[in-house]
Amino acid sequence: MAINEGEIQKKIEGEDSLAIEFDNGDLKALNDIQQKWKFKDKSSLLKFAMAVLLKAEKNTLKISVDGSETEVFPKEDLLITDQISHGKQQEG
Repeated sequence: MAINEGEIQKKIEGEDSLAIEFDNGDLKALNDIQQKWKFKDKSSLLKFAMAVLLKAEKNTLKISVDGSETEVFPKEDLLITDQISHGKQQEG
């Protein structure tokens, strides 16, 4: 996946847009998620994912895996390092 912030362009006066390129395993995962959850398109999938992450308290989520609840949070290498405390992102 590639995100080039230098390529942000004015879409409508006063609004920015961002182009994200999904490829290889990331594109396969996106397609698999769209099919599994039956999203009508990838835009809807991404809007749902963003809404879930915005609603999450303490920057963690709980999901059901094989009938048991599991807490999930981003791996450390995905986060800004000065905001990590013992493997979990600090509240901010």
